[in-house]
Amino acid sequence: MKKESYKSLRFTNDFMFCKILSNNPDLCKELIEMILDVKINRIMSVDPQEPIEITPDGRGIRLDVRVEDEKHSMYCVEMQTTNRGNIPKRSRYYQAIADLNSLERSEEFDQLNKSYIIFVCLFDLFHKGYRKYVFRSLCVDDPSLELGDDTEKVFLNAKGNLGDVSEKMRDFLNYISTGKAEGELSARLEEEVVMARKNPAWEMEYASYYAKLHDEKEAGIAEGRILGHRDMIQKLIDRGKSVDEIAELFDMAVKDVTKLIEDE
Repeated sequence: MKKESYKSLRFTNDFMFCKILSNNPDLCKELIEMILDVKINRIMSVDPQEPIEITPDGRGIRLDVRVEDEKHSMYCVEMQTTNRGNIPKRSRYYQAIADLNSLERSEEFDQLNKSYIIFVCLFDLFHKGYRKYVFRSLCVDDPSLELGDDTEKVFLNAKGNLGDVSEKMRDFLNYISTGKAEGELSARLEEEVVMARKNPAWEMEYASYYAKLHDEKEAGIAEGRILGHRDMIQKLIDRGKSVDEIAELFDMAVKDVTKLIEDE
């Protein structure tokens, strides 16, 4: 993970994207209205980097921006600069966890509110050339029949040139693709970015944010190495190797090898 200079961050940077939208609810509202082609009367909350967990030991998610309107409809917005090949499955996971998090145990399923999962991508996830891909639950035998589960997943494609979208949307997609702010919304977003680059408090926060991501990555790598050692150690145990021999082979303390075996 290469750290970008704070003074060179663009709106497409994950940190900048979150800071701009969470500190400018009106801009966030306008952006979502443009993407979904809906009217939102009032934004109730905008939560940046919102962590959502299922269980203490379960896998959680960290949404870029989570927005709730006056009707309690939820909008989860993510900026994606790289295609890691798992975005469709991630959208499914995000939807499930967001629903579980919002539904209290005492509530019925019909009290689940509308939710929208939005990915703003700098690439064409589906390779069809469309500027916007919208997915709803439809009947295979009769596509005119919607399931009515009040969920929608939207994927923007900054590289697209097909599809009937507004001029504002085209300007925005061009802005995130090239950095050139030509439309009114794009110009306002870029103005906020320029101001943000001069904010020393945010610059310090960015340094801490990046350091935390780096530590989490290193911790993940270390855990992977431990799991790899554990598998190999078990194979050596099965072949009759002693704990002392394994410790010498891996240049580990005997107590650490023993712990790995006991944790198996």
